[in-house]
Amino acid sequence: LAGQNGLRRLPPRIPPERRLDTATWRQLMLPYRQRKDGAPWLPSAATHDVFDSFNMEMSDLARRGGVSSWLFT
Repeated sequence: LAGQNGLRRLPPRIPPERRLDTATWRQLMLPYRQRKDGAPWLPSAATHDVFDSFNMEMSDLARRGGVSSWLFT
């Protein structure tokens, strides 16, 4: 690419901050919490750190299970 003429470098894009709706999180998790004695292992509020942790754990599980799909790695 470096040898091509007329290429433009675009400034890096920073994605907008995505807000997480805690009320929706609670509503989605409520039936599970009711069946699992409150499910204390699940955070009560949805945060980016929570989803980063879920993503890391799912990726690790997929690797250990031999899943090589780009959807999981």
